[in-house]
Amino acid sequence: MNTSHGPVSTTDDYARTTTTGDYAHATTAGDDAHATTTGDYAHATTAGDFAHATTAGKYAHATTAGGFAHAATTGDYAHATAASDFAPATTTGAYAHAATAGRLTYATTTGIFAHATATGDHARASVAGENAIAAAFGANSAARAADGGFIVLAQYDGDTVVAIKTAQAGKDGIKPDTWYSLGPTGEFVEAE
Repeated sequence: MNTSHGPVSTTDDYARTTTTGDYAHATTAGDDAHATTTGDYAHATTAGDFAHATTAGKYAHATTAGGFAHAATTGDYAHATAASDFAPATTTGAYAHAATAGRLTYATTTGIFAHATATGDHARASVAGENAIAAAFGANSAARAADGGFIVLAQYDGDTVVAIKTAQAGKDGIKPDTWYSLGPTGEFVEAE
């Protein structure tokens, strides 16, 4: 078991960092950088274009910043955060969370009570778990949820938010596992 609290760091382009064991950390900075951890309480952080962060284990976290950044976690209480245009964040496991910020971002979670939030124009949020919430905020954004999950969308007039709408998949005509956006009058409409 590795109980070291010190991170393993790299700062060069194409750098890769891997750690295994409890309390492990991995940090990278630079284009095409990767950070991978396995074990409880593990963390992975990257900064730079094409950066990736992957964790596995309970309480694991993954954070990226930069264009085309990716964050993926597996395990209970896992979190994934990606900030940049086109950046996806994915989690699996109960209580997992995924958050993205930027144009054309995607946030996807699976697990009970898992949540996905995507912000930015054309952002998409998807959840596949009971009582999970998919929230997409930005012009022309869309959200979908499994049966019993919730979707939250914002309606815009130009750059101004004029309404926030919430619906539960499987009720009031909202189909499970179907992408929805808000129409010009604030009604839920199936998105392409």
